[in-house]
Amino acid sequence: MKCDSSWIPHYIGILKWNVNASSNNKPKSSGIGGVLIDHEGRFLCIFSCSMKNMESNKDEVLKF
Repeated sequence: MKCDSSWIPHYIGILKWNVNASSNNKPKSSGIGGVLIDHEGRFLCIFSCSMKNMESNKDEVLKF
């Protein structure tokens, strides 16, 4: 199965955070990560970290 996707640049001067969190219900196995990109698709910041085990929806809320 082929998945067609393309990146559409955002407005000049606008930065965008793409973030995600996940958990697999095992002790100390939750994590969060993300990238900050500019209008040209350049990575300006990349982060990731582990978190105490939580349900992934709670991780998603806490990332903000």
